[in-house]
Amino acid sequence: MDLTIAKGGAEPSFSTGLVPIGQAWEVSSGPSSGGRVGRLRVEALAEPSSFSVRLGWGMDGALALAPSSDVLVVVDVITFSTAVSVAVDRGCEVHPSPWDPEAAARMALELGAQLAVQRSRVDAEHPYSLSPATLARAPHGSSIVLPSPNGSAVAAAAGATGVPVLAGCLRNAAAVSRLARR
Repeated sequence: MDLTIAKGGAEPSFSTGLVPIGQAWEVSSGPSSGGRVGRLRVEALAEPSSFSVRLGWGMDGALALAPSSDVLVVVDVITFSTAVSVAVDRGCEVHPSPWDPEAAARMALELGAQLAVQRSRVDAEHPYSLSPATLARAPHGSSIVLPSPNGSAVAAAAGATGVPVLAGCLRNAAAVSRLARR
């Protein structure tokens, strides 16, 4: 299912920071799901401690929310969150890493983990990438360093703050919700 979120017919143009408060956004499930349309409004409450759920956008949003959060859920709808979900379903341990090949390779070496590589570089020595299909073949108990420019980089930075970080997607939404409420 592809989701489109827009305000006044145009896609949101956030690059960093928190989602603007008090604005209504149209949410469409796209043609593959019958094009259902709904509305989402992000509202502000009187003081930060009264929030039960807050939304942020990108690295700045996650780092702004981390100090006052019990848990952060990173939702990268392109690939990262689904890739993590597939790997975890296989019993793998996933280590998020920013999209820096040398740093990710060092991390994999230090952890004794497999390094996921760019899709075009998948081979017998490096069988994993951000593609969920490659991770679906990972043996139970594998340890995998999974770099990406967005979701993994945000998850790694947020995790460095000490706040528990969950990777959420459509296929694990119920499980992430239960775990986040604990």
